[in-house]
Amino acid sequence: MIIPSKPRLAIRIGFAGARAVADVAVLVDRLDAVYKYIAEVVAAAALAASGSYATDAPVVRLTTGLAEGGDLTAANSFLTCAADRMASPAITRQLAAVLPFDRATFRSHLEAASQPLFDGALVRCEGRVLELDGRYLADDSPPNGKTASFCRHVRTRAYRGQAAVLLRQCDLLLAAYDPAAIPKPGGTVETIRQALELAIPVVVIPLGEESRPDNVAILRQRDGFHEHHPMTTPAWREELAEMLRRLIIPPSVPADGDRPAHEPRTQRPNSRMELLRDYYGTGPRLTRLTGLRQIGWTCFEERFNKSASTANPTALATAPASAHASAPALDASPAAETSPAAPALPNVPDPFKAYRDRAAILARYYNGIYRGTFFMNYVLAVVAICIAVVGLRLLLSGHWWYWRWRRSN
Repeated sequence: MIIPSKPRLAIRIGFAGARAVADVAVLVDRLDAVYKYIAEVVAAAALAASGSYATDAPVVRLTTGLAEGGDLTAANSFLTCAADRMASPAITRQLAAVLPFDRATFRSHLEAASQPLFDGALVRCEGRVLELDGRYLADDSPPNGKTASFCRHVRTRAYRGQAAVLLRQCDLLLAAYDPAAIPKPGGTVETIRQALELAIPVVVIPLGEESRPDNVAILRQRDGFHEHHPMTTPAWREELAEMLRRLIIPPSVPADGDRPAHEPRTQRPNSRMELLRDYYGTGPRLTRLTGLRQIGWTCFEERFNKSASTANPTALATAPASAHASAPALDASPAAETSPAAPALPNVPDPFKAYRDRAAILARYYNGIYRGTFFMNYVLAVVAICIAVVGLRLLLSGHWWYWRWRRSN
């Protein structure tokens, strides 16, 4: 069995920033320093874990809301930062966006100076834009019977939904805000708290009076976050590097020197990466069966496939043709539920198809091993019982011949 290629290494960074940025140049300098260090660490970790990923260049993807102020500044700084040129192998930068409304509505409510930046960032996203179904209701034109507070409530719900979706697209959250400012509903501070609740590490860059060179906070737990006085991390580079290595480098396999004395040598590989290459590569365990094993397995498959088709021919006729087919949608009508053929789901996007193919093939492979082991347990149990019965029979037969010999003598 030949499985699809190994997955490409990708680190997803989310950004949440304040709209009001007093000193854009300071924020750009701080972001460039963080981007540069992330690129260096990712490149080094990719070399250390090269046996677990594809040979393509690692991807560092930044996902933002493309709002004016911090979001657009972070996106522009990420695209123009030359940090990846200092790393080896090269880092592929990708920009993605999560918008609370459709892009036309979102753009129309940006300031005129921010609209060209928004258009340029959308082009650089290259289709990686997710538009949510939020509603933008202006305070000066509420719907019939509604008030301005209702409009603010609707917009806040949209921004909170945007933050919730953005956090599910990132492995690490980068946040920049002024601790002296009053937090807004659905804003940066609220996004930081949600990220910590989801166990997503957060890198905080304080702005305003708290903005000083090398003043960065690394947050892992919500209890350690104080919105008006974020505790900075003096060794933030070392802590950030450790977090990235844990995300990138797979769990190590003990080497020969770490093997317990009582464990046979054949039960562990000779190198730390051998198990990962064996199970996630194209090693000998995933190669095609040959000889008598292939003949036996083919006969076994034909026998059970024939039995299944004879018992329920309709089931095979309506079964999904690929691993991507699934059950009917949750909102399917009763008529669709009773239909013999399940409705087809939309095609899986290309960026995820290779991963799903790989996971499906590996799942079938490991399920086969589990079922084979389960079957062998029953076979060995039957063999053990047969041996016990034969032994008991021979034992009893020996006693019978012994008493017969005693009587004859």
